[in-house]
Amino acid sequence: MITWFTQEQKAFQETLSRRIIPEKIAPRSDEIEERDQIPADVLDFIREYGILSILVPEEYGGQGGDLTTLCIAVEEFSKASGALGGLTYAGALGALVLSTGGTEEQKKRFFPKLSKGKVVALVLTEPDCGTDLAAIRTKAVSSGDEYLISGTKIFISNGNVADMFILLAKTNPNDGSRGASIFLFEKGLPGFSIGKLEKKMGLHGLPMAELIFDEMPVPSENRIGEEGAGFKIMMRLLDKSRVIIGAWALGVAQGALEYAINYAKQRTAFGRSIGQFQTVQLLVADMAARTEATRALVYRVAAMLDEGATNIPQYTSMVKYFASDSAMAVTSSAIQVLGGHGYIADHPLERMMRDAKALQLLEGVNQVQRLVVGGALLGMKSY
Repeated sequence: MITWFTQEQKAFQETLSRRIIPEKIAPRSDEIEERDQIPADVLDFIREYGILSILVPEEYGGQGGDLTTLCIAVEEFSKASGALGGLTYAGALGALVLSTGGTEEQKKRFFPKLSKGKVVALVLTEPDCGTDLAAIRTKAVSSGDEYLISGTKIFISNGNVADMFILLAKTNPNDGSRGASIFLFEKGLPGFSIGKLEKKMGLHGLPMAELIFDEMPVPSENRIGEEGAGFKIMMRLLDKSRVIIGAWALGVAQGALEYAINYAKQRTAFGRSIGQFQTVQLLVADMAARTEATRALVYRVAAMLDEGATNIPQYTSMVKYFASDSAMAVTSSAIQVLGGHGYIADHPLERMMRDAKALQLLEGVNQVQRLVVGGALLGMKSY
């Protein structure tokens, strides 16, 4: 338990960890993995409980929570299912972009819809660029009171099931990062189609799709921020979303740690529990230390952002790479505790390790996150 949580946040965490997750979520994690989709009743429950509207202000029907509260939810859901951690993360994206760059009119129009638990997709990556967002080629051509958007996006989480989309496109292709703009729109527009669904190594239940835009008309009033301000707004959004990914990775690590500890207490070898062997104790100690260090970093930076800190990419990138690297290390060690059993799908650890790998790649690979941190500390741009 983090000592600086508010009483409300502590109560929220306890409700999730002691009742909601073990009763409603954990028993469905194998089903989500095997079917590669989130059951409709689980999604309905998450919506009704307000998890997808944590960041939506209360005056618009949301929970009025802060980033720390959202991270608590993401961590707890991720303990049971990486896919549900990702769904909880996606539920925050619409509120994040509106809070970062939306007008009052846009907030009045979209926040009430988000309060109902709409699934949101962040539409960034393209076939020829991922981390280098300034190199995107999707175009948004102004045509009076609307933009016509054309291009292809790939690896879009929830792309085939989302209700709303946050898209980055070039409104001025010749102006680099200054020529990009952000658009928020709902599904059902003409010229929008879904391409192939990716077959992924992990995060089963969190679909990843190709999205194709063929002169899709989006009203100009759906542009977030000024024309050309998209890259700047997106960087501010990613500052917060990378902390949320840190909480996602933290949950995966914590779930693996707890499973390995319980197994080590029950599994016997040579007449005693394997937890009595020093080699297992050393593994568990390192796993716990990594997990606790991750927790402290995630919630420290979340608190910084909640208190109004801005322009802190060295901290948010640090969270993203340290948390996901830690999740990968912890899940790998947890499998080692179980030995051969850890490699078998009868236990959840091999799933957790595959999910952890994805988190090292999402929203900028970890090598680039290290460059951001090093460049910020040394007062220079490293990429």
